[in-house]
Amino acid sequence: MPDNYLETNNELLGPLTEGKPKKKRNPWGVVLRVFLLLVLIVSLSITALLLYVKINFPDSIFVQGLSMYPLLNSTALRAETQSDGSIVYKPLFANDNGTYNLNRTNHDGDIVDYGYSDPREGTLNSLKRFDIVLSYYPEDYGSDGKLLPTADAKIKRVIGLPGETVRLDMDNSPMARLKINGEVVEQPGNTFENYNRAFLSAGIETSYPASILDPLALSWTGREVKLGEDEYYLAGDNRYGSASKDSRTIGPVKRKMLKACFAMVIAQAKIKENGTRCDLIYSSLKWPWQVQPL
Repeated sequence: MPDNYLETNNELLGPLTEGKPKKKRNPWGVVLRVFLLLVLIVSLSITALLLYVKINFPDSIFVQGLSMYPLLNSTALRAETQSDGSIVYKPLFANDNGTYNLNRTNHDGDIVDYGYSDPREGTLNSLKRFDIVLSYYPEDYGSDGKLLPTADAKIKRVIGLPGETVRLDMDNSPMARLKINGEVVEQPGNTFENYNRAFLSAGIETSYPASILDPLALSWTGREVKLGEDEYYLAGDNRYGSASKDSRTIGPVKRKMLKACFAMVIAQAKIKENGTRCDLIYSSLKWPWQVQPL
């Protein structure tokens, strides 16, 4: 090799001590990659959550009436058609004169809570006091022991468990005083502040009545009910008047009549077709820990 080989071919080889120039990194490119990664993670998380809900809570239900007020349907709206054909929405319990009607039922056009229930046997077999369930009543079964085509599951709260003796006494509270086996059991949410919150939001200054002011309470106050080994005592949270038909009037409910646990509220829906179906209109999420207990 000639002594001057590197010197004569320097132009072809280029500088021996210099490497390839480094490309300057664009900071906005890094930000974009991080953003896209976060979007992917959130999307996968939401998909996984929806899949979990679909698998574990396959049954959906829209809430009829005010039997579980104020936990469910406290913000339900009834549709009123005006003389000019327009529709005005008012709180389900509100009267036009600034008072309320806690026994009102739903009609087409009303906007109510919509949620998922959990029908798994494992969940139903591990019920706790104050859990919320969907249940059929004895009247929902024919003489052959099968559910009637018109059977409709009711949403109620479990206040008495198998083997217990349950008693409700009228007192100066919204839900009455609950005794289990002779001992007073405090009921979460049994305060006028809790029951009056929706009234105040609707501009109604009157208060939810104490149980001692309910003339229909005379039919159930002070009565002790001994539950069998497969029986539950169910009651609606709205215990004024005839708002909730439950174990106070129909007696204990058998385990086989329980259809599911009420799991969560995911939206509000507009009732249609004579209460046989509904359309979701906007999300209104309440997770399981927000609906059980009150």
